[in-house]
Amino acid sequence: MIRHKGILRSGNNKGISLVEVIISLLILMIIVVPILSGFVSSSQANRHAKNKIYAGTAADNLMENVKALGVKGIAMEFNGDADPADFRIAKCTSYSEAGEEDNKSVRTSEGNKIFIPLPTLNPAPAASTEPAVPVDPEATEGPTVAPATNPSYTYRMTGVEEGTESYDIEAIISVAADHSGQKDDGSKKVNSYQFANLAAFESDSISVINPTLAGSSYDDKVLSFYSNMNQRVVDAVYYDKCKDVDKRNREAYDEYYAAIERGEAAVPPEPEEYPARESVGAAPLTKEQVKQYVSKKMTLTVEELPVGGGASKWRVNSELVYSCKNTDGLFSKNTTEYPVDGSVTIDKTYKGFCVNRYYNSLDTVMLMYTPLQDNLALENITVDKKSTNPLDLYVVMQGRDKDYSVVMNKPNINISDTGSDGIYSNISLFSQVNMNVTGKPIKDVNMHANLISELAAGNRLYNVTVNVYEAGTDFNPANLVTQVDSTILDE
Repeated sequence: MIRHKGILRSGNNKGISLVEVIISLLILMIIVVPILSGFVSSSQANRHAKNKIYAGTAADNLMENVKALGVKGIAMEFNGDADPADFRIAKCTSYSEAGEEDNKSVRTSEGNKIFIPLPTLNPAPAASTEPAVPVDPEATEGPTVAPATNPSYTYRMTGVEEGTESYDIEAIISVAADHSGQKDDGSKKVNSYQFANLAAFESDSISVINPTLAGSSYDDKVLSFYSNMNQRVVDAVYYDKCKDVDKRNREAYDEYYAAIERGEAAVPPEPEEYPARESVGAAPLTKEQVKQYVSKKMTLTVEELPVGGGASKWRVNSELVYSCKNTDGLFSKNTTEYPVDGSVTIDKTYKGFCVNRYYNSLDTVMLMYTPLQDNLALENITVDKKSTNPLDLYVVMQGRDKDYSVVMNKPNINISDTGSDGIYSNISLFSQVNMNVTGKPIKDVNMHANLISELAAGNRLYNVTVNVYEAGTDFNPANLVTQVDSTILDE
């Protein structure tokens, strides 16, 4: 044992140098940074998905309010005096109608708030020397105001909270374009049809089934559902590639450390970066692209139920069934459960719009149907009638800016009528479009290519668009999170 100035040395007691510490920290950083980057990317993707879901819910809520309150009701609410925290439409920090004061949907004259309907077929007339007349249909006397000249009304809310997010939301209401063509000057006609008031149809013997009114665009909802499935498949492909990169980086560093332990000269490996998102796999499908893999079927079930004493009541149910083919595994990686040949489809069903409706004397059903596809031959309706009485069935094709009376492709309707003992069903079918009838046939005399009713008309078609923006972005289109469109019938 040798002592030198108080320092004790025994064998090889060599320490770790500062250079080695710095190299170790550098290697640790090289390993950790890509891993943390992956966590950040995953967190951002999850936040984006949640943001889309919350925004969609907020849009659906506003659309439901528009349909429940009607065009006039919404106008009066947004021009009311309620505190934003107590606003009936949604809790928000502010609400208002956009536009100039003299072109809004509600104007004040002599202390009274008056709703101004949107213009109908023709533009506002030229100035006249005749005294103005009241435009409020409920007002026969009182103040007068000029008619509306703008093509739409826009209503806005800021600071609407949904889930953990906050949004600015607007609803744009306009009169739907006339499907029959153009004006003489080439511009689109504004819808001037007088649609029958659905409330007038609904009675103890007439069932009106309208999923467009009861739910905000089921087609859009289901396309969003399948689009999200496709997005998850595309994301999974990218994340698998990132995992492969992580694996190769780990293997490279494991080899580097092994070389050091063997006493070999080694250079820290250059970490492989994650590939660019757009360079891996296919891009996510748009809703329009998703649509080509989806089919739609509407079912109607009418049952006659004995209640004793020879009397009966009728129960009506209806649902929308969407089926998506998992072609090339675009929507699910579980190709065992959902084969790529489409023999088993991914189904989504909506039925909240008509569940167990009861009637004491049912003789008419009005079925409102909005086609999903441009080719009506891909549309399917199934009717299961379990009653002995004759039934008038109206199938009303609506939406998609088409005149369905002139289309060549026929939608399909399959009839099951266990209440009829003969060869033919005792259903009389009314529709503005010719239909391909399968199952139990309908007599030619009971097939009507029109929708004629004796009831008074009073409603018009309106387009409704709900836009959801990031909060505090002044409704800038660049900050649009989601959009929902629908068509409603209203006064």
